[in-house]
Amino acid sequence: MHVHGLSVCAMMFGMENRRSDMTSVEIVLPDSLFAALRKAPHEVPREMRIAASIHWYQQSAISMERAAEVAGMTRPEFLAELARRRVDVFVVDEEDLARELRNA
Repeated sequence: MHVHGLSVCAMMFGMENRRSDMTSVEIVLPDSLFAALRKAPHEVPREMRIAASIHWYQQSAISMERAAEVAGMTRPEFLAELARRRVDVFVVDEEDLARELRNA
């Protein structure tokens, strides 16, 4: 199995003016991932950043504003990306929903 090292840094995400409060991370991925995603190696870091921000937002680990920041987008751009990927904009916890319905 071949692996491809990617330096997941701000520059690869189209953020040439990297902020000082950002950290660079390096990961190693199997070459087969690029074919599976139908993406070139230089496209994968941005895709991973967007996918991670959506995942963390859906898990309520981060706010929408923070998710947009992690994705390297404005909030309206992030909302448009959620719509494009058919991801629910509002994350509703089942327990919170049940409590709201009981109190209604």
